[in-house]
Amino acid sequence: MRRILLPLISGVMSMSMLAPMPALAMSLNSQGHFGFGWGRGDDERHVRVDDDADVETHTVDIACMQRAVDAREVSVRTATTVYISAWLAALDARAAALHAAWGMTDREARRNAIVKAWMDYKNAKRSAEKTFRESKRTAWQTFRTAAKQCGGGAEMDMGMSIDAKL
Repeated sequence: MRRILLPLISGVMSMSMLAPMPALAMSLNSQGHFGFGWGRGDDERHVRVDDDADVETHTVDIACMQRAVDAREVSVRTATTVYISAWLAALDARAAALHAAWGMTDREARRNAIVKAWMDYKNAKRSAEKTFRESKRTAWQTFRTAAKQCGGGAEMDMGMSIDAKL
């Protein structure tokens, strides 16, 4: 077996050293497959994405994609800031309500106030989470629309599933 493999391996290696190779870039597409592309200019690149069944070749306006990504990231950051502010406000309201509830001497009124404080907190947090998810979804939809106009391919959705889980 060694006698067969060694000449084969050395032959392949010698051929690969003799053949000139263009500058080759490798990236991971949204399905987890590797794609290969060759550079063509400053603002445009010829991108070749390797999927399971077919090979797709198109031109991407890199500067346009950068603007689309920047807009998406600003939107996601703003949504995150609004979400955190709403959550902190809910925590502050809960703390104040629980503090006031524990100051009550009537046991039934205290119990009702504690339950209300926790329910109000739960509803405020749910509302903030819903708004956050909707804001991120809108940011990604706007990005996808802009990226298609830029010629973005399969790699434009990379990271979307990770962002959706946050």
